[in-house]
Amino acid sequence: MLVMYRINRLQLWLFGQFSVTPWIALPNILGAAANGGEPSVTEKLFWRDPTSELAPIGRALLHDTGERRECLERLSRLKRAVFLPGGVQRAADALIEFLDGRRHDA
Repeated sequence: MLVMYRINRLQLWLFGQFSVTPWIALPNILGAAANGGEPSVTEKLFWRDPTSELAPIGRALLHDTGERRECLERLSRLKRAVFLPGGVQRAADALIEFLDGRRHDA
């Protein structure tokens, strides 16, 4: 899986300055804990033509390669970690923990 976002240079700078996570894609945000802090899928933000950088990545993910198998394994770990009964309660607990941490940092 390859996630791409075309943004302008200002948006790229703002994301770098104000984001609370290094990712935008939901599989990466949710899967970071299940994958040892690593992204579940390849994610790229770009403001100019990314073809030369993204074509080899996309090609590797389309064919039976180590990159494809590793991506599928990361997505499988994400599924096992996230799609469990009690998700609403876990989400509420995570939100409370996050907000408590921000309150103590202020």
